[in-house]
Amino acid sequence: MNFKFRDLIGQPNDGSESGVVLWVFQDYDRHWRVRKEGERSDVAHPSRREAVVFARELCAGHRSYKIYLQLADGRFALELLNTGGGASKTCC
Repeated sequence: MNFKFRDLIGQPNDGSESGVVLWVFQDYDRHWRVRKEGERSDVAHPSRREAVVFARELCAGHRSYKIYLQLADGRFALELLNTGGGASKTCC
């Protein structure tokens, strides 16, 4: 795991009200990337599955997060955890 990248999203339950927002997407070279919203740097992965697992691990322990996941057709699905609900949900 890239600890520098983990530092970008903060530590779990650090009091941040906005939560974590990550994007999982495929670049032009067909590598899968995980990027925190608003940042220029990202982490490359050989497969979508590995990128999604990595993003979920980064969000583990946070009270709220959003992960935008790119689908095969280029659209994005939103996976989120709300501080109030406590349950993970996926929607399109």
